[in-house]
Parts: sequence; C-alpha cells; structure tokens
Amino acid sequence: MDEEALVELKNFGKYFTIHKDIKITSVEKLNFKIVKGKTFGLVGKSGSGKTTCGRTLVNAFPPTEGTIIYDGKDILDMTYREKINLRKKVQIIFQNSYAALEPHMTISEIIKKRIDIFFPARCIEAQQRQMEKLLYFLGFNQSQINSQIYQLADDKRQKIDIALALASEPELIVCDEPISSSDSNFQDELIYILKSLQEELGLTYLFVSKNLSAIKDSSDQIGIMWSGILVELTNGSFLKGNKVHPYTKYLLANRTQQAVRTKVKPFLENHTVASKKLGCPFIERCSFSMPICQYIQPELTEVEPHHFIACHLYA
Repeated sequence: MDEEALVELKNFGKYFTIHKDIKITSVEKLNFKIVKGKTFGLVGKSGSGKTTCGRTLVNAFPPTEGTIIYDGKDILDMTYREKINLRKKVQIIFQNSYAALEPHMTISEIIKKRIDIFFPARCIEAQQRQMEKLLYFLGFNQSQINSQIYQLADDKRQKIDIALALASEPELIVCDEPISSSDSNFQDELIYILKSLQEELGLTYLFVSKNLSAIKDSSDQIGIMWSGILVELTNGSFLKGNKVHPYTKYLLANRTQQAVRTKVKPFLENHTVASKKLGCPFIERCSFSMPICQYIQPELTEVEPHHFIACHLYA
C-alpha cells in the first residue's frame, strides 16, 4: 500500500518573465511526492530548478503550471485563512540565514519573538516552556539562552535557525543548502539533529542540496534535477547499483578528476534551463549519447521497482 503523501507535485512548472514576452523556464513537468514523516532529497547544480521547488512550497511564489497538493488540497484553491495556516505548517531553513539575525539580541529574545508571531495568544509561561523545549532539543543549556547572537560560533547560529523554523510547530521543513558551508564534522552533527527532531516531532523534510554525498544516506527518496527536470527518482540504495543516470554518476564522483572516469564531460556551474534545446537536455555533457538523444527528450522510466531514470540508455 502506498504511503500517505504530505506534498504532491503534479506537472509542476514555474516560469519567470524577465522582459515583456521573454520568459525563462525554471522548472517544468515535475512530478513527485513527499511522504509524511520522511525525507525527500532534491539534488542538482546551480540553475537546475531545485531551489524554485523549495521556495514554491513555502509560498514564495505560485506555480505557473500544474498543481501542488498539500495534505490533500491544492494550494491554489486554499482560502486566505488556509494559506495563513499553511505558512505555519511549512517552514524553510536557508544557507547562512543567521546572517539576517539581529546580532545584539539574545537567543531567548529572538526565539520568543518568533513564537509570539505565530502564537500571540499564548501566555508568557507557555511561550517560555516552548522556547526551553526547542533549545533543549538543539543542545543549548540554561546558561546559554541569554547569550547574544554575535557571541555565538557559526554552528550555534545555524542551530538557532533550526529553532526559529520549529517555532511555528511546522509539519514540513524545507532545508535549502543548510549544510553546504559547514565543516564535515558539523555536517554530520546537523544531519543527526535534524533526523532526531524528525523522529521526536514527526517532521517531514525536503532537503535541497548541490551535494548528493551529504544527503543521500539521510534521505528516504532522492530526486536528481538537471536543467529544470527530474532525470532520476529513487532511494539511496539504488544509487549503489549500475543503473544510474550519467549526471548522477558525476554527482556521486563529486570531484572533477573523478568525473573523467565516469565519462561525464566538464560543465559550467551556471548551466540553466534557458540554454536547453531539442532532445535530451544533458546531451552536451554526456559521453553516452546516441542519435535519438538529439531529437527526443527521454521520459522518466521505471527501470527497477521504485527507481525511475530519464535516459535512453534504459528506455
């Protein structure tokens, strides 16, 4: 039996108008589900469209095409009150978002202020208990809550960002590159904290990252994006097999010198959907291309149970 989806994207597309009739496609025909209580990892280089997906979920902008279903309801059909409630249920953690924090405010002041925004009717004692609970989850002790933000190390500030996201008591948290600028030890600690919170609070996550290696072991399902489309949809175990998209091979290699052995041609970080042509969007970077790749864009095909790849090699 299929697991219950908290979020479902159906033929989701997003276009941005940059000048009159000139439009840039960020994402097109995206279809995937995020299961309640699970982690979905969305991976791709800059310009792949992954961040657009995450920010659309937190209501930063509406989809241009298709639908986004949240807990059984199309977000475009929601009433004003339902949309306000959705903002509480879906939160986002940005990369280095702590840079926007007021440096001279204390930890307790910042957390209480956020709690008061979402739950203004709660008494001071209830807000205090919620704040202490959040900080306890994140490893802060009582003596640290009056520390000012500028006094904290970067790893502590990152934890404050997590606490702020939790202040609304959300169901879904979009983690947009939260660990990309952290050292490897803190990456492991941060993943451990997020997974512990997931078990404790029943959270659902969307991890958005350039780094497949950093999130593949902690994600229940993984989507690989290139040029605005999904080229692979699977779980981490299938990535150890022989059937993987050529772009996924590059991401698993993780270093340019290793990419040579995976037969993936070097490519620019800022490749965007705007440069896409007829046929497979990855053709110019792929050493496995065939004549059909020039004219027909491959569709996601189930090559193994619950493992989908958009590549003519596996059609």
